[in-house]
Amino acid sequence: MPKVAYNNPRFFDFLYDDFLCAVVDSHVVSSGVLFHSLTKENVWELFEITGVLSELKKKGYPSPKLDLSGTDDLYQRVVLTEGGEILIHLRLSIQEYRIQINDYFFKEKYLVINWLQTRHPKHPDREKSRLYPGQDMPGLGIFPELGDFIGFLIISLRLNVADVRAEYFHDAMNFRRKFQFLEVESKALSKAVNN
Repeated sequence: MPKVAYNNPRFFDFLYDDFLCAVVDSHVVSSGVLFHSLTKENVWELFEITGVLSELKKKGYPSPKLDLSGTDDLYQRVVLTEGGEILIHLRLSIQEYRIQINDYFFKEKYLVINWLQTRHPKHPDREKSRLYPGQDMPGLGIFPELGDFIGFLIISLRLNVADVRAEYFHDAMNFRRKFQFLEVESKALSKAVNN
């Protein structure tokens, strides 16, 4: 039985020894387990705690289905669908980066978000909405809830950092207010692009 984590009876933590054994013993991720540690039920509970599911219900999606898939730590997918339509699609990986801050070097494992997409098939102005490159329909407008979900995901995977790789310009623009830059040059470049 997993222990209650962070003084929240609804949030369960995995046992770290079990996580390490699973990483060593398993070469293929079993369907329905995210990064050898979070079951479908755990991920569903994170969606509930962070308010993602309640926001989906408000937008007309009362019973979404969750699918977890992937092959290893370099490729995991979290997908919420309803009626054959993808509502939320996350493509995740865990990678180790070497960071230099001043004269110190750190190795840190990151939760890397390679793809984050929300889709709102029932949007009332779907045909009139302005779409960004890469979108086939308007998004759900639930970024604060998804940000909380990613935060809880980081904590439950015992990581300290998430890294968003924006593949499209509009993704970078959507996330820019939440960025914390480690390098002054990157921050200056982002500000220059925004102006």
